[in-house]
Amino acid sequence: MSRKDNEAKWFNLINEWKDSDLSVAAWCTQNKINPNTFKYWIDKTKTTNEASLGTDWVAVKVEATSTNPSGTITLKIGCLSIELAPDFDKAFLIDILKVAKEIC
Repeated sequence: MSRKDNEAKWFNLINEWKDSDLSVAAWCTQNKINPNTFKYWIDKTKTTNEASLGTDWVAVKVEATSTNPSGTITLKIGCLSIELAPDFDKAFLIDILKVAKEIC
């Protein structure tokens, strides 16, 4: 497994934990993961995310529209347009945005 793949795996696991509303200890026990290893990756990804985020801000244009009965949101970033359902997978969206950052 490459370093990037390993980091992505842990990033997704951390997002699953955040969505679970469980404590680190309870989530790790349930998922058979060493809590110390998990805490290491929480700290590592926090540092990595803060470093990669830096101070880059993106302008967001909000357009007034009529009501949206489907509840979907369209996210437009440069050449990319992503339609999100109300129950979209946050971790998957983050993975898509990482790839989009490299492409657009």
